[in-house]
Amino acid sequence: MELDLFIEAMHKSFMELTDFKLSLKNENHDSDQIYTDISSTIGLYGSSKMALILTMSEQSVLVISENIMGASLSWEDNLVSDTMGEILNILVGVAQKDSPEKFSFSIPITIKGKEHEVRVPKKTYTKVTFIFSHEGKENEIALILVKLK
Repeated sequence: MELDLFIEAMHKSFMELTDFKLSLKNENHDSDQIYTDISSTIGLYGSSKMALILTMSEQSVLVISENIMGASLSWEDNLVSDTMGEILNILVGVAQKDSPEKFSFSIPITIKGKEHEVRVPKKTYTKVTFIFSHEGKENEIALILVKLK
């Protein structure tokens, strides 16, 4: 499994869920420390073991959650965490359907906390950041594929 599979699945599923168009942001990632407001992680089990992590800022997840739910939400609302996990679950399901390699996956685990650290060992992961616009503001979403074995 490679990150490209999940990038393509992200483009497909995100547009269907939200009507927001994603663009890739060019970045260099060589740190083992990633800071975010909300992250959701899912285990991937195929020919190798991996984890896929979806991260967003508070602003980004609120915009997406409100768009999907059709209602205004607050940061404290449990639907924000549920939406984050469900987005990752849908994304992995789309990737699984399109993948030439068979794999299974775990349920997503979501952590919410301002500027919490997601630590992954250097040189074990690939990260890509997407941008989407809403009401003139740029919002970011990151996907991180971690090779476990």
